[in-house]
Amino acid sequence: MNRSQSTNCDFASKYGLQHNVSDASLPPKLEDIKKQLKEEIRKELKIKEGAENLRKATTDKKSLSNINSIVKKANTKLHELQQELQDLNAYMLVFQGQSGDINFTELECAKIKPSAEY
Repeated sequence: MNRSQSTNCDFASKYGLQHNVSDASLPPKLEDIKKQLKEEIRKELKIKEGAENLRKATTDKKSLSNINSIVKKANTKLHELQQELQDLNAYMLVFQGQSGDINFTELECAKIKPSAEY
C-alpha cells in the first residue's frame, strides 16, 4: 500500500468512518468534517491574530513570554488543522472517482503499512 492509502485509512479510522463508496451518507459526513476543520482554522487564526496584536502592545517580559507561547501553540494547532484538511481533501478525492463498493474496515486499515517510497 502507498502513503496515500495509509493516510486515507488513518483518516477514516480517526473520524470513525466506515465507508462504502456507494453509500450516499458518506459525502455529507465528509462535508461536515470539512466545515468543522475550516471553522477551527478560522478560530485559531483569530487567536493568533489577537495574540500578535497583544505582543505589539506589551512591554512586560513575563506577559510577552506568555503571549509568545500562545502564538506558538496557535501556529502548531494551525499546522495540524491544515494537515487534517489536506488529508480530508485527499480522502475525498480518492473516493470521488471510484466506482463500485470499496470498504475499509478497521482490520484492513491495520494491515496497511506505510511504504518507504515517500
